[in-house]
Amino acid sequence: MLKITIFAFMSNIFLIGYMGSGKTTLGRILAPRLNMSFIDLDAFIEQRHFKTISQLFEEKGEDEFRKIEHNALLEVSCFENTVISTGGGAPCFFDNIDIMNANGLTVYLQLSPPQLVERLKAGRAKRPLIKNKNDEELLHFIDENLEKRKKFYEQAKLIVNTEEDVEEIVRQCRDALQCVSTTMTQQTNTDKYQNKYRIPTNRLQGYDYGATGCYFITICTKNGEHYFGEIINDEMQLSKIGEIAQSEWLKTTELRPDMNLWLDEFVVMPNHFHCIICIGDNQYNTHDYHGNAICRDALQCVSTTEPYKNKFGGQSKNLSSIIRGFKIAVTTYARKHNIDFAWQERFYDRIIRDNNGLNNVRTYIFNNPKNWNDDDYFT
Repeated sequence: MLKITIFAFMSNIFLIGYMGSGKTTLGRILAPRLNMSFIDLDAFIEQRHFKTISQLFEEKGEDEFRKIEHNALLEVSCFENTVISTGGGAPCFFDNIDIMNANGLTVYLQLSPPQLVERLKAGRAKRPLIKNKNDEELLHFIDENLEKRKKFYEQAKLIVNTEEDVEEIVRQCRDALQCVSTTMTQQTNTDKYQNKYRIPTNRLQGYDYGATGCYFITICTKNGEHYFGEIINDEMQLSKIGEIAQSEWLKTTELRPDMNLWLDEFVVMPNHFHCIICIGDNQYNTHDYHGNAICRDALQCVSTTEPYKNKFGGQSKNLSSIIRGFKIAVTTYARKHNIDFAWQERFYDRIIRDNNGLNNVRTYIFNNPKNWNDDDYFT
């Protein structure tokens, strides 16, 4: 039986506020000070779509962009121990502010309209919503727009003035984050299955990629090319190389019987591949858990025992080696049969925290084909 232990851990930080309030700048300062990773949501979207935010606004319009932004937020909310700077409008559409509040500490960086004008006027050409406005129009626009957005921004768990000393802001965030983490840990003692269980992101230095756990993986094709086929009538029609990708993935457990792997939901899409893979207890990841961890079936339990301190493991018999082997197999077939194909160099991974997270990812993967037109990878 595959056994998994999922541990309670720290929360994310979502930086929200009007454009120009310093979310990205503060995020880059805050993350290393708190030993966290950093992601800028706009940069994340641009990387996925191979276009700037301005280009996406111009080509798709604001309504369509907000859908893209919402899907990206859902994805990064699965990250762990990450400072996430969001776009100015992100908290104000769909249920985005609720998603952020449910998945970490939301921090509103508050500035007055005149302060925002001073920060924005020099670089307004790069911002779609204000690029054609003079100083007077800019002040009026910010004043009016900020008033509409306040009801969303002020739902944040912490409000700080960006003009304050950076050290003071870092201190406030650290103290607030500790309160959030403590509250979440206390909740897990009374309601094991309904709360958020946190473990370190596999992007944190020193994390053992061979540890027992379930992982959500995304691998993209180079430049977003539709090598794997096309979506027709909400169903994926695989090309030859798409069929090979599917068959090679299904061989994963057979090729690595000693790793005690479990393949869960997966899908081959036109320009990317999503999957859930679980690594069970095996001879390569035996650790002292400092307590009697309650291990049941991977898809049915979590543990609230004291988390062990994850140590960096060997670079074989781990998640990266599994994905590397899969990518090599598909690429080798393509080259041998003269098929035009290439992977994007990196892959994206999330550690699945609990049953709720597992089911959410399963649903996302299962519905990927019919939601293709709204997908972050749609090109």
